Amino acid sequence: MSVLSLMTQTLTVYRKASVTRDEIGGEVIATETPVQVAGYIAPLVGGSNQQEAEMSGNTQLGGWIAFVPADTDVTGWDRIEYGGFAFDITGPPAPMWNPRLSAYSHIELALRVIGDAAAPWVPS
Repeated sequence: MSVLSLMTQTLTVYRKASVTRDEIGGEVIATETPVQVAGYIAPLVGGSNQQEAEMSGNTQLGGWIAFVPADTDVTGWDRIEYGGFAFDITGPPAPMWNPRLSAYSHIELALRVIGDAAAPWVPS
């Protein structure tokens, strides 16, 4: 089974355009027009992120992973929305090489939940 066959979910990617401060010093994040891409997103099970979350008593801190097509324009500073949740990308995108195809097959993104889809950085 190809990783591409798993990409049946529609993810919304928000690119940060600028960050300014409001009158009380809070961040105001302007985003570019959101882009929808096919992808697959799932929680990570086990590993150091999950252990840390369980030790802190907050299992919602566990990590997530997303797979998007190899030609997706995404950076480690972007945010993703899916299934009513907002996610930060927590590191640089990882293009995955497929030696049988001699090409990149997809990009893996490490994520963490930052709130629900009504988060203030999401433009209305």
